[in-house]
Formats: sequence, structure tokens, C-alpha cells
Amino acid sequence: PWDFILVRDSQSKWLLDALEIPSVQVQDIVFLHEPPLPSKPITEHIRPIGISIRGGFLQDENESVIPRMYDYLVKQWFKPIFLVLSTEWEEAQNDTLFIQRMMVWKTFNMTRDIRQTLDVYPFLHSIIGMRLHSGILACVHNIPFLPISYGMKTDELIKLLWLEHLGIQSTELTLELFISKWEALVKNYELEKLAITQKHEYYSQNLQDCLKNL
Repeated sequence: PWDFILVRDSQSKWLLDALEIPSVQVQDIVFLHEPPLPSKPITEHIRPIGISIRGGFLQDENESVIPRMYDYLVKQWFKPIFLVLSTEWEEAQNDTLFIQRMMVWKTFNMTRDIRQTLDVYPFLHSIIGMRLHSGILACVHNIPFLPISYGMKTDELIKLLWLEHLGIQSTELTLELFISKWEALVKNYELEKLAITQKHEYYSQNLQDCLKNL
């Protein structure tokens, strides 16, 4: 008998189908993450902004935009904080190493590890993210998300969350493009929050139903 295989992206599903290996495509299991309620009220005037950046997918000219994005948010009275989702292996996978090199000689906020990142999430105003799970976690916390896509799986997430109007391709990242997308998010903040909350409710329930029927 075949092993039972679950995949989360269409490319993996296509490959297995081509090999005539049965599989079922489901949403990422992180959509079922149950975030804790904030332990204290979120202060409106602080407005912390999570930034998730992945090494290895930005050209030098695009990478140089990240520190300028950070400075722009500070000048707009937001409180940006880099979110560490991976601390293993070399710089391309290790968020801490990549952020430290990119922000060298600058003062910045950054979580220590994934545990602290998860602790910070419930207090965030918005997320700017490259990593797939930064967007999924934004969704399960009902937090508006501005995606920076670096490939097929993050393109799929943008379509899944209906965020084409805010999405930026990593190869096209400029400060001017970021500002225009960011201003659109801020202007329509409540609508973006409502939309991503509805997506969370739908995909969470859809995934639960799918797993029950396997």
C-alpha cells in the first residue's frame, strides 16, 4: 500500500501526480495555531511592526532597501522589530546572522528566537514579511500583512490571502514601492484586518474539515 502523503503546495502536488504517487494537498498546518491572548492591553500609540526577512533571496540593491525601510517606519512613529524565525545553519537560513550583517553599525530591535517571536506576535500592529510562516502567523493572529515574495510558495500565499494589491516581488523591492504599499495598508488598516481575519476563519475551518475527512 502507498504511504499517505500530504503536501501544502501545488508544485509538490504536481510532481507527485506526475510520478503517479497519490497525495492530498492541504493548507499549512500552522493555520491551526492557536495564539494566546495578549497578557496586557496593546498600547495604540506604540504600534510595533514585525519585519521578517530571509537571506539568500535579495540582490544587493534590494537588500539595501531593508535598513531604509526600518528607518522610514521609525520616522513614521512606528516601532519596527525584526522577527527571527530560524536560527540554524548558514546566513541564508539563519535570520539572526543575516539581520546582523544587513543592519551592521545600526541600532535595531530583533527577537532572540522563534519562541520570543511567537511571544511578540499578539502585540504587533502589522507584519512585513518574506518568510512563508510570517504571513501564516499574521493570518492566525488576524494582523494585516504586507508580503515580500521570493518564490513560488510565497506567491501562492499571496494569492491564498488575496494580497496581490499589497504584494512586492523581492527582485522589484525599492523604498518607493514599499512606501506606496505601506501607505495603502495603513490607509485601509481596518479593512485589511477584517479581510485577513475572515481568511483565517475560512482556512482554519477548511483545514480542520479536510483532516477529519482523510
